[in-house]
Formats: sequence, structure tokens, C-alpha cells
Amino acid sequence: MGSLSSPLLLGLFVASAAVIWSAGIKLSDTTDVLAERLHLGSALGGLILRAIATNLPEIAITASAAMAGRLDVASATSWAASPSRPSS
Repeated sequence: MGSLSSPLLLGLFVASAAVIWSAGIKLSDTTDVLAERLHLGSALGGLILRAIATNLPEIAITASAAMAGRLDVASATSWAASPSRPSS
């Protein structure tokens, strides 16, 4: 990435930010619809569905590491993401 110019990197950053912003709005709208359909209430529906969405990267890393046979990475990732992990 050292060979890319600063304007190009800035453009990539702005484009990525726009995609993330758009996805966040779509996630929020979808959460509201599902919470209404499942009669969860907006607060509980948002809490559950957004918690799942924010944990998807950890789930994906753990699953792909386990499928690749890298159980050391899978167990370290799942342990590090655990909410009951003792603090250092």
C-alpha cells in the first residue's frame, strides 16, 4: 500500500466510510422492522440484533480458523471475545 498516492488513499477512505454509513442505516432500519414484526419492542430488538451484528467479525474469524484447522487461532479468538474473560 506504500505505492498508492495520498489522494487515492483518501478517496478509498471516503468511499469505505460511505459504504459503512449506508450499511449502518440499513442495519438500523432492518432492526426496527424485525423488532416490530417479532413484537420485541424497539429497545430489546435493537439490543439483540445489533449485538449479533457487532459480533459477526469474531464469529467469522473463529469459524474460518476452525475450518482451516487453526484451532489455536479459533480458541484464542473466541476466548478474547468472551464477555466473562477476567480483566488483566
